[in-house]
Amino acid sequence: MVAFLFIIIIFMIAVAFCLHLARPRSMVKHNEKKLSETLTRLLQKPRGSHIIIEEPGSGKYLQVSGSIMEPIVFDLPCQALTLDEYDRAHRLFTTSGYDGPETFAIYESYTGRPSGTQTSFLLTWGRENITQLRKLIMQVFSQVYRVDTRVVLNIVEQ
Repeated sequence: MVAFLFIIIIFMIAVAFCLHLARPRSMVKHNEKKLSETLTRLLQKPRGSHIIIEEPGSGKYLQVSGSIMEPIVFDLPCQALTLDEYDRAHRLFTTSGYDGPETFAIYESYTGRPSGTQTSFLLTWGRENITQLRKLIMQVFSQVYRVDTRVVLNIVEQ
């Protein structure tokens, strides 16, 4: 009887271990599928639409805008990055063939006058490159923010 219970316990531990090993891959696939669906919907929305993709534990995020009439714009604001994250982002972008960050003016919504500047890693994407954009987003979270791949990302559509 004791041997039977021991075998059952070992079997349950083995099943739990296998489920633990399978989880990271399924969470990555979940995030990739959700990102692809959300980016596809973004291209069907009216002007001024955007999404925010966030790691829920740390609040680390990036933004993507676009619409049925506009191209997709990837935006990783530099003020959201620590110095180490900025260095990793710069390395990721330059080794991937993209430019470094851009600085541009921010305008007051009610007067239209410049109110400051913003520095971001900005990329404009063609509508046909959603798969490449999804891969870049996942790279930012894994390589720049160093987020555990098992984390389910929050994606907010606005």
